[in-house]
Amino acid sequence: PNIISNHGSTFVTPNTEYIIQGTQYPTPLGYEYAPLSEYKEKYRAVITMWKFDREKGRIDPAQSFSIEVPPYWQDLCDAGKLVSEGWGFCNSFNTELATGGNMEGQPNFEASVSQRDMDYLHIFNWKKAAEVAAAGKAEMINGMPVIRIPTAVEEGILYLAPEPKSPHGNDVTPDGKYIVVAGKLDPHVTIFGFDKIQKAIEAKNWTTDDFGIPVLDFDAVKVAQLELGLGPLHTQFDDKGFAYTSLFLDSMVAKWKLGGDDPAAYAVVDKVPVQYNIGHLVAAEGDTVSPDGKYLVALNKWAVDRFLPVGPLLPQNEQLIDLTTDKMKVIYDMAMGVGEPHYAQMIKADKLKPINAYPEIGWDPLKWQKSEFATMAG
Repeated sequence: PNIISNHGSTFVTPNTEYIIQGTQYPTPLGYEYAPLSEYKEKYRAVITMWKFDREKGRIDPAQSFSIEVPPYWQDLCDAGKLVSEGWGFCNSFNTELATGGNMEGQPNFEASVSQRDMDYLHIFNWKKAAEVAAAGKAEMINGMPVIRIPTAVEEGILYLAPEPKSPHGNDVTPDGKYIVVAGKLDPHVTIFGFDKIQKAIEAKNWTTDDFGIPVLDFDAVKVAQLELGLGPLHTQFDDKGFAYTSLFLDSMVAKWKLGGDDPAAYAVVDKVPVQYNIGHLVAAEGDTVSPDGKYLVALNKWAVDRFLPVGPLLPQNEQLIDLTTDKMKVIYDMAMGVGEPHYAQMIKADKLKPINAYPEIGWDPLKWQKSEFATMAG
């Protein structure tokens, strides 16, 4: 109810306790009008934690809450797992607080939101936030409990860490120990250590931003930076300690070795060309605690001349990549209708438990009960 737009909003915590939804473009909370000249003072974003009722298979708004964050443009999120369970991570861009206005002589968004070398990784303790919201330490805005920034800081819920500007991918490794950020305008991936983050918080190794939020020291929380190529975006993982990152500008997938706490152990081991301008990618269970490690699908943004022209719109192109050989190999191309392929999941088929028929004649599949309007024999 307090978000007008979002980009990453289907990221779940382990076991799907919550679904994480981050604001893309901020608004005055409560939807009251404020001019853009008061952007810094009046505009805010939120990270909403939607409680998921597994038994009902539905979101439970009554148990959900939001955390207020600054009017940086929050992008993709991911939840911690195993050692980092209970924490969440969201990228952002536009720490410049730019509002455009090229008609008034201001720089275009593309230039103004990428002036600084760093944006901020949002680091939040959602388990602590759930306790704070349940204790009534949140403000009701449009019917949603919102933990305001001063409360989030006071309760140790919200922290920031510098990250290379205009990041896109934000992916937690299968062991939950590291957060991989891909910098879009930076040829590197940056690896943050969860243990380093906790030590920096404990040592209060931070400055604060203009909104009073602790900004952890970059060198204190960074484990390594690895140069992959042009336009790194998103990362998936296998079961052998390797990561796979899409390179948008190079139109390639890069395979690289995770090095743990040793910066020198990180290394690029292979690259495979894809057609063209890959954005997202998905490996078999590639962002879970138990990746499968056999196949990866490149979700390319363009097909260009890859398929027969069938009209003014070109089909997109998905490519299946074999990860079981020494060198990655594209083994199948598949045209995919209209629409740029985005975030996806690939799970083992034996985890699906489908039914072959509805339980009764006249069944309502949405309410999962017999419909009152069912037409019965006689």
